[in-house]
Amino acid sequence: MEILDLIDKLEDMVKNAKQPILNKDQVILEQDELFGVIDDLRTNMPTAIQDAQWVKRDEERIIAAAQEEHDRIVAEAKERARALVEQHEITMMANAEAASIVNDARQQAHDIFEGAFNYAHDIMSKLENQLTVYYEVIQEGRSDIQKSLDAMKAQDFEIEYRPDDESDDNR
Repeated sequence: MEILDLIDKLEDMVKNAKQPILNKDQVILEQDELFGVIDDLRTNMPTAIQDAQWVKRDEERIIAAAQEEHDRIVAEAKERARALVEQHEITMMANAEAASIVNDARQQAHDIFEGAFNYAHDIMSKLENQLTVYYEVIQEGRSDIQKSLDAMKAQDFEIEYRPDDESDDNR
């Protein structure tokens, strides 16, 4: 189950929970069901963290590919420049062409590096925002649950679990 689905399930549990007669701001939740959803959240949270690690590896792969492309372009430019220099009639043109090729290669490599870093930065920012939202929703859910538990304790209220009650609620 996805984290957002689990959060929706928590929200549904709170919305559909029984309310004490005297206090409509509080709800009564089934403890086992609640802890089950919390355990599922803990189980699925590492998936989001694994996604962040995947993005980091992807960033490293993109940077390595950009470095390889840079090295290839520079080597190609140097080889082409060397070949042009060997031709005595066009030595001056070869030097100018070689410089232009090297400059173009450097610019292309710079552009590739910049694009790779910008891409990685954008992905990490989006992931950070998503994880922040998950964290805030979980904290809010935990706070609501704690408030409900505190209110129940304050009223010295006991929860009785009766399996027959579940069948009545599901009708």
